[in-house]
Amino acid sequence: MNEKLENAVIKALELAEKTGEFVIEQAPEILQEFYNWHLASSIIWIVISLIVIIIYCWNFKKWYNGAFIGYDDNEELYTVLILLVGIASVFSIVGILENTIDLIKILTAPKLYLIEYFLR
Repeated sequence: MNEKLENAVIKALELAEKTGEFVIEQAPEILQEFYNWHLASSIIWIVISLIVIIIYCWNFKKWYNGAFIGYDDNEELYTVLILLVGIASVFSIVGILENTIDLIKILTAPKLYLIEYFLR
């Protein structure tokens, strides 16, 4: 029984050592993939946010004049539509600012970004 337990412990220690070596060898590549993913994610959210803002600005007059749906009698619907897309635009502006800060931080101070990310 003790011999089996010793073998299991030895195998576990060997596996832990190999895993540790693998992590140390792969750390630079893992960090690079981490930064690339967060860069791409920030860029995607900035683009989506810009699209929402452009749609709102481009169509505001058309929506406000009631031409969006084609019914001139439904002012309440237009008001709600304008408010919803306006709120989405405000959130988009906040998203652009937040993701732009993340982009700048990743590009200029990647270690600081990594520390702050794991502290969150």
